[in-house]
Amino acid sequence: MKVLLVGEFSGVHNNLKVGLEALGVQVTLANTGDGFKQFSSDILMHIDSDTSKARIENAFLEYYNLFKMQQYDVVQIMHPNAFSFYNHSQVFKLLDKAKVVVQLIGGCDYVFAKKFKFLNSELCRMCKQYDQKKHSCPYETANEIKYEREIYKRADVLVPMAWEYYRIYKEYATEYNTKLHTVIPMPIDTRKNRVLNKQHEKIQVFHPINREGFKGTKIFRPIFTQLQEEYGKIAEFKIAGRMPIEQYRKYLASVDIVVDQLYSCTYGMNALYAMAMGKVVMSGNSNTEMFRDIEWLQDMPVLSLGYTGQEIKMNISNVIKDHNLRDLKERSRKYVEIYHDAKSVAKVFLDLYRQC
Repeated sequence: MKVLLVGEFSGVHNNLKVGLEALGVQVTLANTGDGFKQFSSDILMHIDSDTSKARIENAFLEYYNLFKMQQYDVVQIMHPNAFSFYNHSQVFKLLDKAKVVVQLIGGCDYVFAKKFKFLNSELCRMCKQYDQKKHSCPYETANEIKYEREIYKRADVLVPMAWEYYRIYKEYATEYNTKLHTVIPMPIDTRKNRVLNKQHEKIQVFHPINREGFKGTKIFRPIFTQLQEEYGKIAEFKIAGRMPIEQYRKYLASVDIVVDQLYSCTYGMNALYAMAMGKVVMSGNSNTEMFRDIEWLQDMPVLSLGYTGQEIKMNISNVIKDHNLRDLKERSRKYVEIYHDAKSVAKVFLDLYRQC
């Protein structure tokens, strides 16, 4: 079986490739590197430059890539915008010819942007306010909605990568219910992302920057300042980010507690990198009662940050003062080994490809 993984989102496809190849599947990655994260790619989809030379090279890449992408049994798309640089009609023809088309649901799309408010989250409002130059969502335009619908129409199956997406599509985008799969855990290479935790002189608390509104960085900054004043003798609070993935992994290896994203309900790839390395992760407003329809989320070791600034500060303080920090770290690593190992997740995807 030859599988083409199109697009990248924080390493989902890079890690899945590791698992699929371990099962004997021939896998090709096609992406742009996911911006500053610089993930690897077998097929470069686009050169991010506006020079005359780059425009010529991109025109060649589009023609060559669309031709080459017809040679695969399975075409799996990380996000419709993975093809955003290409002529849409040619992309539709490619998907119409494909034997199996799998569309992952993760990140932002028009359904997510329109319906996420029903999960009582401030995520979209904060993203528009702090991350979008025009303070509007690019996925809510008429052209974007039409394009994404055409992509989804051609998909054989839609696979949500987190509980939030499954809930939104199941209840608020019912036109896709016949194609909607249950949540498949995000994959992580547990062999590569393993760190023997060292005892630091001070507890290292880290919040990674990506999109300040989307992740809640605007809220965390003053709280970290207050916590540094109160716990400076036993802990250090750092905010950093926008690093290439290999540099980021090295940085992550030196911390103890990762304060991830405020507005999620579950967790994403950044949390998986941290948990695989045996770090304590705090994220979102985690409430396992919400996830009773997904068994493996009942064991989720991600600790809740809470809703208000006062709750966030109190919850982080409690973790710092917790004498069972080592046990929490071990629980993180064990959870990832059981539910998110790249080879185990790849087996689920491989079964899905064969069923389509």
